[in-house]
Amino acid sequence: MNTRVMMLVLVFLSFVSFICVSALYACPKCGSMDVPYPLSTGDHCGNPKYRVYCNNGSLEFLSAVGFYYKILSINPCAYKFIIRPPLIQENTCQSSDLSLGGLWLDENSPFNISTRNTVMLLNCSENILLSPLNCSSNSLCRQFEEKVMEGKGCRNTLCCTYLKDASMTSHRIRIRVGGCSAYTSVVDIKPGDPASNSLLFLPLSCVSSILNMNTRVMMLVLVFLSFVSFICVSALYDCPKCGSMDVPYPLSTGDHCGNPKYRVYCNNGSLEFLSAVGFYYKILSINPCAYKFIIRPPLIQENTCQSSDLSLGGLWLDENSPFNISTHNTVMLLNCSENILLSPLNCSSNSLCRQFEEKVLEGKGCRNTLCCTYLKDASMTSHRIRIRVGGCSAYTSVLDIKPGDPVETSNYGVELQWLPTN
Repeated sequence: MNTRVMMLVLVFLSFVSFICVSALYACPKCGSMDVPYPLSTGDHCGNPKYRVYCNNGSLEFLSAVGFYYKILSINPCAYKFIIRPPLIQENTCQSSDLSLGGLWLDENSPFNISTRNTVMLLNCSENILLSPLNCSSNSLCRQFEEKVMEGKGCRNTLCCTYLKDASMTSHRIRIRVGGCSAYTSVVDIKPGDPASNSLLFLPLSCVSSILNMNTRVMMLVLVFLSFVSFICVSALYDCPKCGSMDVPYPLSTGDHCGNPKYRVYCNNGSLEFLSAVGFYYKILSINPCAYKFIIRPPLIQENTCQSSDLSLGGLWLDENSPFNISTHNTVMLLNCSENILLSPLNCSSNSLCRQFEEKVLEGKGCRNTLCCTYLKDASMTSHRIRIRVGGCSAYTSVLDIKPGDPVETSNYGVELQWLPTN
């Protein structure tokens, strides 16, 4: 290509690369509120298509017509957040966004109004009675006017209620002078629930720096930026399934998806975690909202009461990685030497590990050996469960166990957690 065309392509790829690399990370907190990916408060974090605004420590959503709505809560796993409805002026029963026609969303943006909103239109003209909305005396809006302080200024006016369902526009709640002058909304209505609006956002893609340079150098930079752009755009997305298991962001099974710092491995359709010393543990389940997943404890050899990772010293995590062992694990050390009795662990005859040996098939090969139990709390290293020949040769772990829970049907696994990407 000629120099001019190459320059244009170079500008474009530089722009793509810069924005994409920035977008791999969540934005800083706004006040006390996290701003999870893909929401963005600026050009250098999140995905700028999902723009929200941090105004004086308050996270806000800007409508298509220029009105700011305070964001009350965010559920990143459900791709939803809740905004506060506009204030209703007590004396006039008018919403504060009336002059702008109510809530308007840009139809080309990734946001829309969810179908979980029950909308109440207030201070309406009689023309509203021609609509299919519920404008009866037992309509929910009547209860709002009678029982909620903000609604009392709208008493004795005509009001109607409707569920924001799929047959209606998902980008607007319309009010106007001469129609209905105020509105509010409740989400998943139950007695006593507070009023709020819920907006739905959907993941999308990403799409900045330029120099004067000769054609040969420009060609090299062009190749490099093409590579960076491809990798970066890919990395903004979840990785493909591994067998039947989803691999949610930021977990990554390769260099071209997820965040490579959060590496896991897909081996023959089995999603696995690789320890710092080279042992693969099968991932049983993932909770991306809690930044956690559960791995299967290593097999315990029946005849020797030794864990299959004994030769590597047990479970070791790289201390420089984003992963650590959570405090929800109750660890049982099995086939221990008497030196363990010098520790503060529970090695008594009623220790949980005794029940494991007696009632769980995998533990029966460890009967009549010394065992101890402990909760993996914050005072201990969060990167290791140690076993060794001459110490304890096997271990297992159970999650969130309570007194009286049957040990046979408890949730066995080691829960690992990861640090959020921001």
